[in-house]
Amino acid sequence: MMISVYNQTLKASTSSARQAILKNNGLHLVENAFWEIANFDPYLAYSYGMLHAFDSGKWGKHQWPLFQDHLTELQKAQLTRNVRQVPRWRGLQNFQMVTAVEFADGNDYRNILKVILPFIVDLLPRNSVVVQAIRLCGIIRTITAMNPVTKEQIRLSVDLGKKYDYSKHHNLVHLPEDLRAKGSTINYTTRPGEGFQQEVQQAYNQTNFKNTETQMTQIDENQEAIARIRTAVNTHDQLMAANLQEQDMTNGDGCPTPVVSKNHWALGSPLHSISAKKYALQYVGTLGFRNFEKKLLSFLSEHIDAPENLLEPLHITPYQCLYLHYCSMEDWQEKRDILCCNPKFHGNPQYDCVLINTNPITFGRIIALFSCHEPGKSDIQQDIALNQNLQPSSWKPKTKWEGYKVFKEKDFDFFLMKYFIRGCHFIPAFGTSNKCYYLNDMADGDTFLCFFLQERLSQSQL
Repeated sequence: MMISVYNQTLKASTSSARQAILKNNGLHLVENAFWEIANFDPYLAYSYGMLHAFDSGKWGKHQWPLFQDHLTELQKAQLTRNVRQVPRWRGLQNFQMVTAVEFADGNDYRNILKVILPFIVDLLPRNSVVVQAIRLCGIIRTITAMNPVTKEQIRLSVDLGKKYDYSKHHNLVHLPEDLRAKGSTINYTTRPGEGFQQEVQQAYNQTNFKNTETQMTQIDENQEAIARIRTAVNTHDQLMAANLQEQDMTNGDGCPTPVVSKNHWALGSPLHSISAKKYALQYVGTLGFRNFEKKLLSFLSEHIDAPENLLEPLHITPYQCLYLHYCSMEDWQEKRDILCCNPKFHGNPQYDCVLINTNPITFGRIIALFSCHEPGKSDIQQDIALNQNLQPSSWKPKTKWEGYKVFKEKDFDFFLMKYFIRGCHFIPAFGTSNKCYYLNDMADGDTFLCFFLQERLSQSQL
């Protein structure tokens, strides 16, 4: 079609006629090099690039800087402190100076979008439209990243796109067409290798801009050698630190087998096995550990059948890591969460949260992971977790955005590991004196689908 427009323009008798034809079709009088490729239409192949057009564009280079321009220096400092407190989560980046980042790529901006709402809602006025706009931006971004993407999800993105309207919005309007024709944006993403472009640019800037290929090759060799040396040094330091930590936490004794695996879960990072009484003494005065051994025996007698039940005295092997395998509702493939229960993970306490298969489903923060058995009878053991329950809270943020969910810490309970479904990412709520947390439904596609999108689609179909 565009070739015929180009030929028609060449045949036009006047300059004004040529300009009119070109303007109506959005073209310049330049022959496209891709026309020479057989059976290829560059205009159909062109797709919406989420990395550059959305992550680095509409959000990263427009809305995010615009939002920061309206913050005072005190508010920026508060935002930075808040973001530092985001719990670590696999696949999410941690930002120490989120407002001071002068250069970031699309991956950085996307990570900011996934977690930013709980940190800014308390800084902005009540019922802020900025909060609603950023939430809408995040919903659209997450829907388009679904793999696969369904007709209902595309239809919802069209409806939301009508609300998400501003100047230079034209390209995003065509995104649903790409989703229908080409499927999920993961099929035509420009994200792979994006970091390499920055390395090439940095190497190029170090040359004298003459005979650059040879210089850039030498720079790359030097950087590779430096990286290998640095990796070797870091690996050595980590091993030495791990050995020292192991000796500190096990009184110098060796650790047992590193991983205990059963069904859909596996326990990792084991500590030295001790009696339940000694284990409880280590946590005297700690919430959740009062009458620990008595409550544990009561739990075992209530939930474990007689042949596999355990009697006093109990021995406990504590663990600091839990691997949970689950089937993602996004693409029905097996995924894995790595959950921590560690008082000193990268220098800070890390107690991750989990979704529990109860009726109805509940959430909890893992306070302790351990397997227990009778002395001399390690063939029969039970894997137990001590959780602090997270229950829905009536507290509301200054601006309520669509799909927000707030939970508060409650009492403590033991759980068998077989009832754990998957991990969940919770972010502290900063606008309340109580210990409340937001459920981060944008941590990944499965979380977004389970805790927001399914409910939203069911409402739109009513």
